[in-house]
Amino acid sequence: MMALGIIDRFSDQKKAVVLVDELNKQFIIDQSDLPQGCQVGSRLNLELTDDQSEIRLIRMNRNQTDAKKQAIKDKMEKLQLKGRENGKLKRRDKR
Repeated sequence: MMALGIIDRFSDQKKAVVLVDELNKQFIIDQSDLPQGCQVGSRLNLELTDDQSEIRLIRMNRNQTDAKKQAIKDKMEKLQLKGRENGKLKRRDKR
């Protein structure tokens, strides 16, 4: 079975936490088992065992990773532009 995973975080023990939303699961993987260039937020194509308990193969999905990074960059630029147009960002009252 194929699934899309996202690197959520790295631990101090050189492990990566990979979330698979469609299965509502997380996998803990040695960083050394990840494809080169992976970082937090990288999208991974995962080949899972039939019972979905283990990962057989990991490939970085560079297209989805790059697309997500670009979308985040675009949103940040839009927010910064909006902030400049308004003089500065408005603060919300915490009432």
